[in-house]
Amino acid sequence: MLAGPLIPFCRAMLPMPIPRTPLFERNVQVFEQRFADLWALLKGLDPMAAALVPGLEEPDNIRLGDALFYAGGATADTERQWSAYLDDPERLRVGTAKELNLSRVFREPMRAYTGFVNETVAPARMAPLPLVDVGYGFVFGLGLGLHVDVLIERTSCTNLVIFEPMPLFVLHSMYRIDWAALWEKAESAGRHLHLICTPDPEQGAARMLGLVGAEGRTFLEGSYIYHHYSSWQIQKAREIFDDRMKVAQVSIGFFEDELLMMKHTALNFLDREVKLITPRPGVGQSMPVLLVGSGPSLDQDMEALKALASRAVVFSCGTSLGILLKNGIRPDFHLETENTTPLVKNLVKWNREYGLDGIRFIASSSVAPQAVAAFAETWFFFRPNLSCSRLLNNGIEPLAAGGPLVTNAACDVALTLGFQELYLFGVDCGRHPTGAHHSKDAIYLEDDYDNYIPGESLDFIEDGFDRQVPGNFGGTMETSLILDMSRLSFQIAIGGHGGARAYNCSRGALIPGCQPRAAGSIKIPEPEKPKAAVLASLANRLRICPAGQLVDAATLNRLRKGASAFPPLIHELATRMKEEATTFTEVSRPLKALIEREDLVGFQELAGKSLFNALRAGSFVGSRIDDAAARRAALGVFLDQFSEAGHQMADSCLDLYDDLLKVAGE
Repeated sequence: MLAGPLIPFCRAMLPMPIPRTPLFERNVQVFEQRFADLWALLKGLDPMAAALVPGLEEPDNIRLGDALFYAGGATADTERQWSAYLDDPERLRVGTAKELNLSRVFREPMRAYTGFVNETVAPARMAPLPLVDVGYGFVFGLGLGLHVDVLIERTSCTNLVIFEPMPLFVLHSMYRIDWAALWEKAESAGRHLHLICTPDPEQGAARMLGLVGAEGRTFLEGSYIYHHYSSWQIQKAREIFDDRMKVAQVSIGFFEDELLMMKHTALNFLDREVKLITPRPGVGQSMPVLLVGSGPSLDQDMEALKALASRAVVFSCGTSLGILLKNGIRPDFHLETENTTPLVKNLVKWNREYGLDGIRFIASSSVAPQAVAAFAETWFFFRPNLSCSRLLNNGIEPLAAGGPLVTNAACDVALTLGFQELYLFGVDCGRHPTGAHHSKDAIYLEDDYDNYIPGESLDFIEDGFDRQVPGNFGGTMETSLILDMSRLSFQIAIGGHGGARAYNCSRGALIPGCQPRAAGSIKIPEPEKPKAAVLASLANRLRICPAGQLVDAATLNRLRKGASAFPPLIHELATRMKEEATTFTEVSRPLKALIEREDLVGFQELAGKSLFNALRAGSFVGSRIDDAAARRAALGVFLDQFSEAGHQMADSCLDLYDDLLKVAGE
């Protein structure tokens, strides 16, 4: 990173005319074609606001008021910078292949593949980070841009993403570097240049990460990070980037879960009228919401919660239902997103002990039908990014931020229903380093509790607290990956509903966008309308879908065709790639084209993410092999295993559709 602080660039200075050189004119054509929106901004700038300083042949510095941007000139400073960088580049690391969330169908194929690599490739020939198949280079700062050519040539990233907060610097780069030549050089190497220019660091980081969402996270491992210079915008953008990259690196999509959620949604919707919460704007509700999780601070705030409950709408989330019922609080709504058997067993237990009468159930379409049966009335919603929310929605949009945790879904549901004032209780998103991770009354802590999903336990929960974040009322809290993702999701959901006010009464992690508020300080006036009238008005804004509108036999038969067509196609692709491809990146392009075929939608929505997770896991290992011939041999073994797993996935999809068609009467 270049040393020396930047000073404000709008200080008074002597005017220096800047002629439009032939290089600049060529670059204008590039920007008009490639970066039209950015050029519309640049052409209106006054290039005199920061003056180019000539070198021996070309501009070699930028004068900012009384200071020079490059202490020793752009050529010398940038050469020293990239030379030092290439000796020890900063790169992203996921951890281990085990952290890539492989679907069960791929676990045995991956064991066979990694076994081959371990038997044929000596450990000394495995690099610590990928040598090929690197998805991204993230560049913070353009300046005059002399480092861009080197980064294209000397790094192996497919996408070079440049963030520059100063539009004037981009304009000045057009007098120094040949953007047309850079673009041609990148394209001839199969790479893509992305230029993001905004003075807003939040927007800059969001657009960098948005590219990861659009291009995919398959090849994030080993991506390069390059800092050209330091400014408050770049430092802030990097801080946001680092925080959100923790989430972006997580693999999404788990085939077996997708099958189960598809099954549950179809069974919940077949042959019945469905009440849906949709993301259309709701009428503003003046009554506040008390949104209750199962975090440890709930124990300290229980009395305050009891005092407020009659003047607000109470949402219980997941296991907090049992805690509230045990303490004499009957929520107005209970919300669930899990599709598991333990959820059903918990609800059956609480129904037996306390009864669930009078509690409206708000549920993701994917919850088990047995959970729905425990309540007299259910309002469904579609969660984002699930196959069932795209295949069985009949064009109805999912909620924007329905996860990762049930409290996140509850927040988005409440805001979607029109509530403007939210108070979070027991939504700790972490714990004190010496404290508990759940309320003392949480069902997980009961002596005889053994109702975990496979692989989970109290020890599993304990071991997950592996990172530190600021506390809601100061200090430092421990959190986990999923809880950290939850904090970010709250911020996105609340920020996406203009005018909403959220107060975090919990004593855990700070949630950006939620104002810390001690529970004892909350005063809620007598409501303008009785709670019963508020609840009745909410029911009036639901979308009512008649039986057969969302799921019927014709829909299931259409989706089944995609699963039936996939096996010969994946076999052909794997066979062809064994002959043609030398890297996983080369496999990913035709695989993406195959997966995106409209006629395969009944398969690709269920299996597509898991297929690319498997490709990511394969690349994680194979891209580190330092010998090209050995790397290609390993790729061939992977493709054989990949094709076989694809066949198994298609068979599982066919079994699902056939079972559902029987229920539908075919």
